[in-house]
Amino acid sequence: MGLKASEASLDGYGYGYVDGDGYSSGSGDGSGDGSGSGYVDGESEKAYLEAILAAAGGERASQLCAAGARLAFWRAQKDGTPANSGTGGLRSVGMVEEIEGPLKVCTPKALHGTLAPWKWKGERCFVVALIGEVQEQEDKLGALKREILAEVPNLW
Repeated sequence: MGLKASEASLDGYGYGYVDGDGYSSGSGDGSGDGSGSGYVDGESEKAYLEAILAAAGGERASQLCAAGARLAFWRAQKDGTPANSGTGGLRSVGMVEEIEGPLKVCTPKALHGTLAPWKWKGERCFVVALIGEVQEQEDKLGALKREILAEVPNLW
């Protein structure tokens, strides 16, 4: 339970000295007690990660999200190739990939991303926009079109 402002009081005394031409001192009265608790649920975690993605993706992320894209993380090997059973060559910021459908997440018929980058291997981590229809399965997202927006520090 928190303390109301009208219930708060503090006791204390302060003294300060500034070398040169300054001198100050002060005192005050009061006492107080308070406690609190908090937690992060799954929705809060998702919102937090989405805010990080939007900030890292910059203006281009804002444009794509306004058009309906979903932002996600994507992990790659040190050389920029897929790290989690993906195929194809080097990936880099600014690259737009598109594959033929039909879309089926968790298969080669999807370009992937995740909101749980710590669950996937890879030495590099990118912010990607999944464009068009997006399928979601557990901690994976998939689309037929993906734009690589930024590289972020791999904290996982």
